[in-house]
Amino acid sequence: MGELVSHLIFWNEMNLRAFKGEDMSNFEVDNETTFKKYMDTEWKNLVNKLDSIQTEWEQLTEKATDEQLVEWGSEIANMAAHSAYHTGQIIYKRKHNGWWKKK
Repeated sequence: MGELVSHLIFWNEMNLRAFKGEDMSNFEVDNETTFKKYMDTEWKNLVNKLDSIQTEWEQLTEKATDEQLVEWGSEIANMAAHSAYHTGQIIYKRKHNGWWKKK
């Protein structure tokens, strides 16, 4: 599961950097390299990092101009669908393996 979180961190952070105006013209990546393996002990740190990226996205889009939202609308929608897809995979795997806390 750490691989999926790593993948989400990578792409959501890259899009965030571009949204904030960083030059990404020379950006190249092999998508397979975004699925890094992590130890179970690193899970909480990964989740916290992804949460901080998502929180920053939320804050920036709340403050964004209409022009920015029009320009970035399809990319933000794609990123949201991408995140939802992989989050679903993580939840399914955790439930399937009994790693989902029951209330």
